[in-house]
Amino acid sequence: MSRKSVLFGSGILLFFAGTTGAALVSLVRHEPSFYRRAAVPPGAEREALSAGCFSQAVTFFNSVRDSDRWRGTFSEEQINGYLEEGFLRNNVKSLTLPDHITDPRVAFEPDRIRLGFRYHLGQFSTVVSIDMRVWLTKAEPNVVALEIQGMRAGALPISAQSILERLSEAAESNNVKLSWYRHEGNPVAILRFQGEQRSNLLLENLDLRPGTIDIQGQSLEPVAPVTATAAKP
Repeated sequence: MSRKSVLFGSGILLFFAGTTGAALVSLVRHEPSFYRRAAVPPGAEREALSAGCFSQAVTFFNSVRDSDRWRGTFSEEQINGYLEEGFLRNNVKSLTLPDHITDPRVAFEPDRIRLGFRYHLGQFSTVVSIDMRVWLTKAEPNVVALEIQGMRAGALPISAQSILERLSEAAESNNVKLSWYRHEGNPVAILRFQGEQRSNLLLENLDLRPGTIDIQGQSLEPVAPVTATAAKP
């Protein structure tokens, strides 16, 4: 068990320690409505959604690598189906879930992503939910701002500090530059994306609508360096 997992779980337990009886049980067992709705029942339909999500993602990344313009649209049903099926079977270490976390689910709303997962510590279990407002910054290309507007364990608001450290670690392991600042008291992550193989990728649009996320961009022509010979009149 990692030290950060212990601290995160202990923080939740200490928070609950101030509440007793039936109120505690109710708060611990509470599941956000979006989390319940996002569940995809096991079966052929979930397997098809998972396979479709994976295939669509491969097509999208190939398009980013090889095409001048690229676009990918994914539904939350596809993504949640993949999280319950293909994601659990992958053998890529960087894509495994952190300790004590199971059943991740997402929901898309206008300009907002809602993330939920079940957190386990011994016999204790609760659904942790995170509300994040997401937008592309105008001042700098290929920069996504992600504002954490709320984080709860069950129905109780909790500190976001523990999740900030985990987000930073996950970003670094995937070669995404991440920095933090605060906006009206909320932590905001600034994520700078750039392709390792191609430095001319431009993320143009990140559109969040009810149930879907749409990503669009283009690959710009690289600017050739000006040589001394070419610079002569």
